[in-house]
Amino acid sequence: MWQLVLAVLVTVVLVAFGMANTHQVELSIVVGAPVKFRLIVLMALAYAAGIVTAWFREMVIRVARQAERRRLHARLKQTAVTAPEGGE
Repeated sequence: MWQLVLAVLVTVVLVAFGMANTHQVELSIVVGAPVKFRLIVLMALAYAAGIVTAWFREMVIRVARQAERRRLHARLKQTAVTAPEGGE
């Protein structure tokens, strides 16, 4: 029940925020004429770009960790094969 109340509250706050930021702003791109957007749309696009950037960074870190794990696992196998058995 509290999750529903929280979801409704967050929705109301986001709708109010969106309605308060409906004026037009110009986005000047390096090439071409400036493009007009509603401020809330521009903010939502910036937020989405941040989410995509964070997701991509996490994926790069995860791949690097997996490669490191594989490298260490191979090294451990190599060490286990070359270690003398029976303590002699």
